[in-house]
Amino acid sequence: MAPECLSGKPYNMKADVFAFSMVFWEILSGQTPHMFVRRKHQLISYVVEENGRPDIDESWPGPIRGMLESSFDSEIVNRPVSEVWATCALE
Repeated sequence: MAPECLSGKPYNMKADVFAFSMVFWEILSGQTPHMFVRRKHQLISYVVEENGRPDIDESWPGPIRGMLESSFDSEIVNRPVSEVWATCALE
């Protein structure tokens, strides 16, 4: 879940970009992000307050790493629009 959704702030389609990127990371890594989290307040603390994100593997292609990094940005305005992911996939 995107930081703005967890903290009850306004959100837009870029919250879905964050969520898609998290699922994509999970597919690539074969891991579940934030496995240590057991309660919602822990998730809010880690993602919103500590800006916790899963590690992006350096062996993944550069465009994929860049898209994940920008899609995980804590500031919703800095995240790419979803159409940019389609462009990245074609590279």
